[in-house]
Amino acid sequence: MSAKKVSKYIRQQRRERRRAEKLREREAKQAAKTPKPQRSPRNPQRAGSKKHATAAPALTGSEQTQATGPAPRHGAGAQPSATVHHSADHRHSADHRHSADHQHTASHETPEPTPALERLAAEDSQRAPGSGTRAAAVVVGLGLIAALAGSAGFDLTRSSERAPAGLAAHNISAPAVTERIFCPAMPGQPDSITDQGMLTYAERDPSATSRIDTVMLPTGAETDPVAQWAELSQEGRGSAEDAEPGFTQQNHTEGSVLEIQPPEDPSEDPRARRVTLATGFTYYAESGPLAGLAAAPCTNPQRNHWFLGPEVGSGAMSLLSLANPHDRPATVEITTYDREGDRGSTGATTVLVPEQSVRSVNLAGLTTDSATAVQVHASGAPVAAALQSARTSGQEGLGVELLPAQTSALSHVMPGVLTGADDDAAQLHLYIPGDQQATVELQVFDENSQVPTEAPGVFSAEAGRVAVLDLGGLESGSYDVVVRTDVPSLAAVRSPGDGEPIITDTGGGFDPITGEALPEQSEEDPAPDFSWSASAAALSPGFGALLPRAASPEVDEEAAPEGETAEDGDAVELESQLRLFAPAEEDTPAVVGVNLRLVNTYGTSTEPFTVELTPGAGLTLDAEELAERAEEAEIGEVAAVVVDHAEAPAYGTLITRSEDGRFTATALRPLTRGAQHVPLHIGQ
Repeated sequence: MSAKKVSKYIRQQRRERRRAEKLREREAKQAAKTPKPQRSPRNPQRAGSKKHATAAPALTGSEQTQATGPAPRHGAGAQPSATVHHSADHRHSADHRHSADHQHTASHETPEPTPALERLAAEDSQRAPGSGTRAAAVVVGLGLIAALAGSAGFDLTRSSERAPAGLAAHNISAPAVTERIFCPAMPGQPDSITDQGMLTYAERDPSATSRIDTVMLPTGAETDPVAQWAELSQEGRGSAEDAEPGFTQQNHTEGSVLEIQPPEDPSEDPRARRVTLATGFTYYAESGPLAGLAAAPCTNPQRNHWFLGPEVGSGAMSLLSLANPHDRPATVEITTYDREGDRGSTGATTVLVPEQSVRSVNLAGLTTDSATAVQVHASGAPVAAALQSARTSGQEGLGVELLPAQTSALSHVMPGVLTGADDDAAQLHLYIPGDQQATVELQVFDENSQVPTEAPGVFSAEAGRVAVLDLGGLESGSYDVVVRTDVPSLAAVRSPGDGEPIITDTGGGFDPITGEALPEQSEEDPAPDFSWSASAAALSPGFGALLPRAASPEVDEEAAPEGETAEDGDAVELESQLRLFAPAEEDTPAVVGVNLRLVNTYGTSTEPFTVELTPGAGLTLDAEELAERAEEAEIGEVAAVVVDHAEAPAYGTLITRSEDGRFTATALRPLTRGAQHVPLHIGQ
């Protein structure tokens, strides 16, 4: 059945349900006016079930989607089985060449009478003759978006039997397949780019370096999973080499894909299917047109991506890289929206990304406004998208960033936003997909409480257009930004830095000419840079982030003295601090505890320690405190921060700075991969 027919059928069923509900309401009002004598139920147990069903509200569709748990046990009398089809185009099944579709069949027996069954039977009894019975809609994989895109199927059946129950969601194990994680290519300036996305980079500054770090955490399995790195370029996939815990790949220029193979016999050790790892990409350049610090996690290929705020116009450059690590081609549609709305055909393009290759798009050809939302949709194979953005003045770099992908939601929390640098305020970028105007609530918090800004606290935002607000009136420092809307929205904050001076120890002494004492420390302005903070996800067990580390710059062999071998230069030191924030909601406790662990490059961790947050106030753990905890636990250098537990919704970001004051932000996100399940939903 086509997606259009599915949608039409579901809308019809919803209309019938609403008519039945109105009829029941009228009958209930009529019954209240005419009291009837009480009758003892023939089945006391069933009567109690009906009473419970009246008191307990039914789950909404979104609540059912989020619910998980073991499959319920059913009694005798089998209902028809629900057959589920899901596509190999999902990221966890992308390596299957022999077929694009797989099948899972979930057979359910008729349960004993339950409140849900009683309610559904009552609804069916109210329907008009010939209207048909309720269908069983089975949603597979990552949700309705994938289903409508053709990567999942609906098996809608009509039956003369009683309608299926609206049961809570439960999971079945997905097939163990190869998982791919992609790391972006080293940022660079385009020397030329073709209509097909073939990119040639200009020569990079000698100080520019990039590095990939990966830490595999213990899973409890007897054997480590097999993982391999391979470069992925425009010409295709390079040869693969094994990846070990703590594996580091330095100074690479092409994109890289990490492939994690499923165990040969997962039945012997199911824990081997779970792979917990932290993988991060770091770029740093001290000089040149792309001078700056940027860090980002490596990501899985997906169907849809959203980005906000590419640097375009004079002195700016933004390149969108599309990586397809699968064995079939991908057709990618890129659409841009700015302050005026959809840019139409001038702001859209379609790119074919062959299998096992990378293609690029220069966004300067699609938009002239930095207040732009970029939508990326892939069909065929999913792709990994990375948006490199930079700004220059002549040959001096003013910052570079790998823009984080966005997710539409009603609430956005962006912790650790740096602002207050010479009246260069942070900027909130907001986009409302669809055609419904949004009411927006904006709040900004420091380490004590909510603080006022020059931006309005409540305002309206037009649908389909990008809105930009300056977060002015804030002193230099780190802030937590919360945005709430009444319709789904995209939000991100561009940070110019806090302008804090760089303090250098000079050693003091005396001026040899005047004899005056020299200061023991000197101050200078930080190097120019910018960073982006996207909406973070609420912390859960298995969340975390890798601490960015810079690579050692290469040295020209020809510059070495005669008879000597040139050695690589020293890598710039990077320091990371952890910013945590818990919003103040009605049901939030007075103190929110977050349990954390620090992990080294070999997966060895500290014992969990608790950080207590005051709702509505940010908390910063600086680099020295993180290092002290690692030293006490004798694990050496900290490579990653991992979340064990959070008592209430809380959010976290790593803020990383270089010696010259450049900075970047990395949100804590899920690290656990490979534990793949398919959520099943039976009933409306």
